Amino acid sequence: MQFTFRVRPLGIAVITMAGLSGPRAGAEVNLPPGFEVVTFAVNDFGCTNADINDCGEIAFAQYQAYGGNHAEVFVYDNGQITRITDNNDRDVFPFINNRGQILWGRGLRNHGVTQLVLYDDGQETLIDEFKKSFNGWSLNNLGHIAWTRSQRWRRCPIKENMFIWDGLTTRQVTFDEEVSNVQASLNDHGDYAWARAWWCEQPWVSEIHLMVNGEDRTIPSPDPQNQGQKLSNAGWIVWRSSPYVVLWDGTQTRQLVEHGSGVPNLNDNGRVYIPVWDFIVQNKFQPWVLDIDDEGLRSFRIADVPWSFSRGYVNNWGEVSCIWYEDPPNSNWRGGVLLLRHIRSGDSEFDGDIDLLDYRILSEGMTGPVRTDGLCQNRFLDIDYDGDLDLADFSRLQNAFTGASP
Repeated sequence: MQFTFRVRPLGIAVITMAGLSGPRAGAEVNLPPGFEVVTFAVNDFGCTNADINDCGEIAFAQYQAYGGNHAEVFVYDNGQITRITDNNDRDVFPFINNRGQILWGRGLRNHGVTQLVLYDDGQETLIDEFKKSFNGWSLNNLGHIAWTRSQRWRRCPIKENMFIWDGLTTRQVTFDEEVSNVQASLNDHGDYAWARAWWCEQPWVSEIHLMVNGEDRTIPSPDPQNQGQKLSNAGWIVWRSSPYVVLWDGTQTRQLVEHGSGVPNLNDNGRVYIPVWDFIVQNKFQPWVLDIDDEGLRSFRIADVPWSFSRGYVNNWGEVSCIWYEDPPNSNWRGGVLLLRHIRSGDSEFDGDIDLLDYRILSEGMTGPVRTDGLCQNRFLDIDYDGDLDLADFSRLQNAFTGASP
């Protein structure tokens, strides 16, 4: 399967699960063609998440001690890890956009998160500080931020409302007194999706909402318990509607996976990451990738290990970053980050050949034998993975030259 990197229209063919290769228990590793898996940041205490942007930069928070209190933010870029924070606070759940800006939550002196911090070119900006904590935050490629303040969460009715910062000013966008508006997901068009929840109901219930051009839409769901939504620039939403993972394609909701799946994520081109419950290795989630297009759905299991996988993120090149733990049911949080990345063959466009256009891109982007941070899409021509574009890469490209495809 050759994956095509383009934004698809909102109206796609109906996804019919019958006869398609959906995730199944006991399946073997089946990587998408042209991809490989690497791991990094392995440690004894685990990570909170690992978000990847279109330049292949991965922002992750790594715990520094047992108990989940002290945590620091790091960035992985083309094999090199840079430490961003160095304090005794709890810096967790960072997100990185294509500008290299990083947003995370900070709990001072290892307490609960009461600050939202935006990091840009070495400078920290305090976006919001609120003593009663936050419930989810989102950063888009314009540097805009959406988040939820937990204004009353210790007793019913729980009151949580959303805010958006456009780079200059902050505005409140929900004003409910007895409802929780949480887990905002903001795309680059100014649209946002969130969960509107009644946590005090027995059992609790929630709806997925989508705001487009000032219009609030309730997205149909197969189950009354909905959470963990992600909105793409194509207008698609993927979320967990317990016990399903489902997709809204702009016109209708489709079931993707059943059987206790974890929090999903997706890119603008129809690639979805889902941690799926493994019925053979109990108490574990395994990482799957689904590719959805006009022809249907194809599924790939990207690891088969006795670990449990959690949150993951997908960039528009189809690369996936996700975190894993060795044995969380037994309080063994040793883990790290798994990266599904493109194999670097010299095909910088992923059009199936290595031709004169790849030569031109490499020659124009040549950095010499000195490591260069931020190679972005030119990283695919760093064939020897050493952080630069030099004559060694040019030689490998020449040896791999195929000419234009017929």
